[in-house]
Amino acid sequence: MSERIERIEEIDKLLTEEVSQTFCLAKWHHTTIYLHRGQTHSCYHPKPHDIPLQELKYDPSVLHNTPEKIDERIQMFNGDKPRGCQYCWNVEEMDENKKEGEDKHVSDRHQRNSSIYTEDRLNEILYNPPDYKINPEYVEIAFSNECNFKCGYCLPNGYQVDKSDNRKFLHIDEIKRLAKALSELGVCKIRLTGGESTVRKDFFDIVKTLKIIEKNVVGTHNLSIGKKFI
Repeated sequence: MSERIERIEEIDKLLTEEVSQTFCLAKWHHTTIYLHRGQTHSCYHPKPHDIPLQELKYDPSVLHNTPEKIDERIQMFNGDKPRGCQYCWNVEEMDENKKEGEDKHVSDRHQRNSSIYTEDRLNEILYNPPDYKINPEYVEIAFSNECNFKCGYCLPNGYQVDKSDNRKFLHIDEIKRLAKALSELGVCKIRLTGGESTVRKDFFDIVKTLKIIEKNVVGTHNLSIGKKFI
């Protein structure tokens, strides 16, 4: 058995005993924020949901700690299975008829728990009420869903302009204010995602702006920007 699988099984056993058999640290410590449509989720399997903009005026933490996520956290504390996480439940249920000697199926929940877990992170969750609003250390930000590729994973038909949507993408000054707020909330790593964020003409200005506030800035890109920028 590899060290990675041993780690996954060790953390799964620990979290099952300490919390519940459906507990997922990603629901607390991972977040992707889709700025162009005001939505968020904790991983790519649950459908993105709306950020409550009225609450955002006085509580920046709802960028991540939305009512929907808090409700799902409470379900996980109780050992229930939130509907939005059905992908992982389907994978894990494949082990119900597992024969002796067969390898255990590893869901994304198992993998994320093993990569996120530290004793301090778990204790912060356990020693606070289920509706506790946690500030994640790592945030993924999508500024738009524009992309110059047609990959099957997310945009098999290419980027389609919705002419009925009159919302505008964030200006760099607005991005700067957002980054400052995230930094004040304790975020120590920002990942730029999309769409393809490099299609923005001010992409490198955005990166420079973010790095002034937060040194650890990374991105997920299709590398179509040309070798001179790599």
